[in-house]
Amino acid sequence: VLDGADNKGVWGELPVYLFRGLVRRLLSTAVQETGHTLPPRVPIDREEMPLKRSLVSQILARLMATGQLKAIGPLANREGCVNTIATLLGEIERSAKSATEVAEIIAARTSDLAPETASRGRSERGLHTQNDFDQEVALIYATYSNLLNRYQLTEADADQLRALSALRGNLDGVAVTLPWLDEVHLLILDGFFDFTPVQGEILRQLIPLLPQTIVNLN
Repeated sequence: VLDGADNKGVWGELPVYLFRGLVRRLLSTAVQETGHTLPPRVPIDREEMPLKRSLVSQILARLMATGQLKAIGPLANREGCVNTIATLLGEIERSAKSATEVAEIIAARTSDLAPETASRGRSERGLHTQNDFDQEVALIYATYSNLLNRYQLTEADADQLRALSALRGNLDGVAVTLPWLDEVHLLILDGFFDFTPVQGEILRQLIPLLPQTIVNLN
């Protein structure tokens, strides 16, 4: 590649990425209608700034104080609960579901279970169902996502969701484009064998935009 004769070499960024690097590239090059790139966000999941669990803990405390956590409430102040919710939020983000999509899924499930819930005896209605926990997780996720957007924060799993939105042409309610993709003629996926759902969705959006893709699986 760099023999200096047949090939003159590559100046600037060598377009070889791990998936996290590809996500960062998509976000850093997304252009708004105004012609400006997106403002950088502060990561809260790095070793030098591990703030994700602290943020989740504050969200649980705030929702507890306003009486919005009934099912999760008795455990909300426990460290294990905070860690579990923080991990669960990452799993939801990796499943390629936004806070709005999760709320819609839970609402549909609640509607499906309504006849079953209504048929229960009064003694059973005092017990919290799985649906009660799901609704509160959806509320926590929505609050978490809103705070990330409001204060320009991010983390690796949230970045993947935002990169997917950028490929779909709308990020944080703003139309965006990725002009550099027009200059890409070949995408090579080398050695990948286990994609998370959000990574699969990113590839499903990306591959049709490019003239050629080569996939090399182990």
